[in-house]
Amino acid sequence: KKVDIEVMCSLTPDSIFVKVDPWTVQLSRNTPKVIWKLTNSSNATDIDIKAKTDTSPWPFADRPPYSGQPKEKESKGAIVGTKDQLYAYTIVATCPAGGGGTRKVVIDPDMIIID
Repeated sequence: KKVDIEVMCSLTPDSIFVKVDPWTVQLSRNTPKVIWKLTNSSNATDIDIKAKTDTSPWPFADRPPYSGQPKEKESKGAIVGTKDQLYAYTIVATCPAGGGGTRKVVIDPDMIIID
């Protein structure tokens, strides 16, 4: 499964455009991997994938953070989660900010195991 993430940040905190497709990732044990990738049109420089909290359920044997390219992360480990359970997670995008700094944008989509 591939999740396309588009993040367009202005240099001021006035506007952010975010698109996550699909918003809810439907996982199958037959395709036990998710790749999160920033689109070419994004101006975010990095993404991190995180479980909602340190103790929240996670559908994969290996919990994040996941290493990889700054603009692309891949899940690790076999699917160990429960069918039909919703798994909340966050995508944290690093965006340019005014004055040469950066800021973090937290995006809150979901995953669900369908079979």
